[in-house]
Amino acid sequence: MKKIGFVTTDLTVGGAQTWLVNITRLLADFGHEVHIFLLAPRISLPPSHDVHLHFVCKNGKYNSSRWLKRYAPEKLYEFVDRLGPFNLIISTLPFSDKICKKSGIKPIVYRIANTLSEEIKFLGRLKGIRRKYFYKTLYKNQKLISVSNGVTEDLVKYFSFERTNISTINNPIDINRLTEMAARYEPQIDSPYLLHSGRFARQKRHDVLLDSFAHYLKISQSHEPKKLVLLCQKEKKLNEMIKARGLADSVLNIGFQQNPFPWYLKSSCNILASDREGMPNIILESIALATPVASTDCPSGPKEILGKNFPQCIAQIGNPVSLANAIRNALACKINPRLDLPPDFQVDSAVAKIIDLSK
Repeated sequence: MKKIGFVTTDLTVGGAQTWLVNITRLLADFGHEVHIFLLAPRISLPPSHDVHLHFVCKNGKYNSSRWLKRYAPEKLYEFVDRLGPFNLIISTLPFSDKICKKSGIKPIVYRIANTLSEEIKFLGRLKGIRRKYFYKTLYKNQKLISVSNGVTEDLVKYFSFERTNISTINNPIDINRLTEMAARYEPQIDSPYLLHSGRFARQKRHDVLLDSFAHYLKISQSHEPKKLVLLCQKEKKLNEMIKARGLADSVLNIGFQQNPFPWYLKSSCNILASDREGMPNIILESIALATPVASTDCPSGPKEILGKNFPQCIAQIGNPVSLANAIRNALACKINPRLDLPPDFQVDSAVAKIIDLSK
């Protein structure tokens, strides 16, 4: 049995947090002792009861990033020193990574969940230079986990990190658990629909999503879905974007769902319009539930998942017409989760790779 710790900022809704909740549950199921250290006590995604949860700072007034930068490293070190020794500690998200490095806790591995060069590309020259320097200083000569082959190549080529310091560990997908969660309730909607799940952020490109849906409505056949359901925070700007395109009667935003999988299961096609991702869970989770996916060819992840069996479902980045065509192509696809989900994304593979890091 291994003792493994995970550090992150909080457990609010997000891809890194979803991964952390899933992987800690799986490791605990495999009989390992698992601990989560939260820098701030904010939880929207509760972890498994078999996972030990610790709050580095319990007092809400000390949860500002300024306070955490100053005091959290020492408090985190005290936690880890008292509960250790650990076979492995994994940090995810840059703010958490910075705290961990300053704390000096060991043995530490940092998980990189995005193509960092693509993030820097959109920052402008001076801010981009500062961000690149920040990442190079933070991660140089450190042990890293990347979530996809594309992220690994980005770290090697753009930042000149040593390939031998990087382990590619894909997000594990538990088909049986997803199937069980998808059966817990029936979505209250009468007509067939397309689905998008993701936070309202620039990289998610909701403008492209909505433009592609508008074009799809013009070219779709009468039997194809005419509704788009969004699982997204309810933002005024997003509502304005929907109305400006004349889509108010066709787009339904029901907000984030703690269990979105019944919506994934019933959807005719799930859509990703992003400019960049690390390894998008929505594609993996949709395939696990036999739901077709249409996605932009963003770095990185979609092509690694869809490229072999469903290349016709991949669209050009920032091209609504291309994405609309990919949606129609996806609607004609039949998914076999056991065959179409690549082996590296299955539970045993991901757990084994993490245990190998702890040796």
